[in-house]
Amino acid sequence: MKKTLLYPALFFDIDATLVNPKTGLIPDNAIKEISKLRAKGYRCCLASGREYHNALNNTTVFQYPWDGYIGANGQQIVDSEGKFLQNEYLSEELVNKIIQTAERLHHSIVLVLEDKWELITKPDKNTYKSFELFHHQMLEPVKYQGEKVVYAIVFADIGYDYQDYAMLGLSPALSYYPYADLVVAGCTKAKAIEKYLQHYKLKEYIGFGDSMNDYEMLKHADLAVAMGSGDPELQKIADIVTKPLTQDGLALALKEIQADYLTKEVKK
Repeated sequence: MKKTLLYPALFFDIDATLVNPKTGLIPDNAIKEISKLRAKGYRCCLASGREYHNALNNTTVFQYPWDGYIGANGQQIVDSEGKFLQNEYLSEELVNKIIQTAERLHHSIVLVLEDKWELITKPDKNTYKSFELFHHQMLEPVKYQGEKVVYAIVFADIGYDYQDYAMLGLSPALSYYPYADLVVAGCTKAKAIEKYLQHYKLKEYIGFGDSMNDYEMLKHADLAVAMGSGDPELQKIADIVTKPLTQDGLALALKEIQADYLTKEVKK
């Protein structure tokens, strides 16, 4: 009989879910639990707002052998061998409209390219606060020269709804922090995960997140885990609300899942 794993894939948001925002590192106890799952055949993947190349080059996250990557809030899907299953970009016309809207609303904006970030407008308090979270050095403003843009980051006060940008034909991926990622309309982590699962002929997954850009991923997950330090609105739809990452929340959630949710295996 063939043994089928329950929830065969796990998808982890990076910032404040997997990576400690103060140290920029994944807690050792979380890596230990993830390694146990991978040894049993579970696929452990990343599902982030970060663009794939940026994340690959600028974080310690990829020192661990992940089984796939959902990037740019669903615009990018990377398989276990590092090959793109999907990779979308913003049009130059749409980028110019984003810049014009940001200037009109006095918002700071960053354009995310494959090899770098470009700060287009003068940074403000929201920009500095967010860059500290990203562990990214502040940039000098430059002029957009028509480069290929994956997505844009707009910095605004917490509570702003970003509808001015949605009206341009974008999907704002909201955060628990003073920024939002502006991605290709219709792209979400959940839709990208669905395509990843279809590629590997899988169905069920577990989602881990802390912010509203994880909302669709957790809403459609077969088992949803929200971090205790995350957005209260996200916690409302979670099956498990664990402690903050800085209090071993991820490791505790993984232990609970292995003890209470993965003990029953279906044999076919």
